[in-house]
Amino acid sequence: MICSQMRSIKSLLESKILLSIALGYTILITILFFIPTSELPKVEVSGFDKWIHILLFGVLSLVWSLFFSMRRNLDSWKSMLLLGASLIVYGILIEVFQEIFTTSRAADFYDVLADIAGIILGMSVFQVIKSKVTKMAI
Repeated sequence: MICSQMRSIKSLLESKILLSIALGYTILITILFFIPTSELPKVEVSGFDKWIHILLFGVLSLVWSLFFSMRRNLDSWKSMLLLGASLIVYGILIEVFQEIFTTSRAADFYDVLADIAGIILGMSVFQVIKSKVTKMAI
């Protein structure tokens, strides 16, 4: 009984840590998406910004997937589908807000496609490591 309670406490603490990481990362990339382009380093590689979107959204979806996996009642395909849809909406909103609220950035349909690719990549990585993560939560 004590061992079971300790596991519950450990799982609760781990999920709170993951929630803090997920929220912190979400806030960080939101800020990054609104930094004026003049303040960013110039990279002369074609499509480089799309790879950045894929990376940022891949990590974002992975971190949120890890958080949801620690919450036993939220680890289902429905939860992952809802998470994916929510992240797509977030990516679209970022693009719309860049267009409306910044002067050096514009909404880009291809950025949204890169975001979606990153979300799929992050969730795919999560599916590969899922069994290891759920064993840690038990």
